[in-house]
Parts: sequence; C-alpha cells; structure tokens
Amino acid sequence: LPLEHAASLCRCYEEKQSPLQKHLRVCSLRMNRLAGVGWRVDYTLSSSLLRSVEEPMVHLRLEVAAAPGTPAQPVAMSLSADKFQVLLTELKQAQTLMSSLG
Repeated sequence: LPLEHAASLCRCYEEKQSPLQKHLRVCSLRMNRLAGVGWRVDYTLSSSLLRSVEEPMVHLRLEVAAAPGTPAQPVAMSLSADKFQVLLTELKQAQTLMSSLG
C-alpha cells in the first residue's frame, strides 16, 4: 500500500480500536444461548402410506440466541423415540462434564 493509505488505515484502527476490541470480546469464544424450549410428542397410529405405524415422534423447538441482545432464532427438529433417547443421553453427559469443569 502507498504510505498515505497505510497511514489512513492505521489512524482509523487507532480511533476504533477500543470499541472494536470490546465488541469482539462480547462476540468471540461464546456459545449460543438457549432462550427457550418447546416440545410435543405425537403418536402416529397409521398413515395414508402405511397401514400401521404405531411410532412416537418427538418434536423439539429450540430458541437460540447467538449473542446477548440478539433475537433468538428458532431451531426445529423431529426425532424418533430412539434418536431422542440418544440426544437426551448425550445432553446429560455434556451437562455432567460441564458441571465438573466449573
């Protein structure tokens, strides 16, 4: 870069360094925050494609905020009972691990 461009960039960075660092501290190395959870269980007896299904289905809706002060975004998923059991077991293991760390 030419000297005057480099000097302009340095000047801008020096002026905005503190607010930029403050913003990056808030946003970096943070995990998403769980703002809310909604769930329901449906039990399907049969469908137009299958005569007999008889299988429970778990519907989860997680409200996830990427950073403090940002609006929560919904994350929806549908899981079979088996997959839900795996998810629940893994979440409990993660909770135990996180509790032991701090």
